[in-house]
Amino acid sequence: MATKEYMREYYSRPENRERKNKYQRERRLLNHDQMIENDAKYRNKLRVDVISAYGNKCKCCGEDRLPFLQLDHKNDDGNKHRKEVGRTQVYIWARKNDYPDNLQVLCANCNTAKRFGICPHRDSRKP
Repeated sequence: MATKEYMREYYSRPENRERKNKYQRERRLLNHDQMIENDAKYRNKLRVDVISAYGNKCKCCGEDRLPFLQLDHKNDDGNKHRKEVGRTQVYIWARKNDYPDNLQVLCANCNTAKRFGICPHRDSRKP
């Protein structure tokens, strides 16, 4: 039996699962600050990797400063998708699915404007 299969079977037993959960709770309490820091580093690196994979700039206006960039669902189905994969899992999902083309990078302004149907960079009513 492969190690992964063995571990899955081993931790499926209630007594072993409880032992593992107790160990993880204690470890988290002892190393709380370090784990929070590591989690933040992981999330930041993941975000940078995913945004880079999609071109590192807003598809609409060309904004390239990372703090302003967001991942957007092209078909406006983000709410449905977040319910399926988890609210905080979209970046992980994008990486695991080889960066599908139903996502794009928009800056916060363009992403918000898209919700209202009028992007300030494409609005023909501008003087």
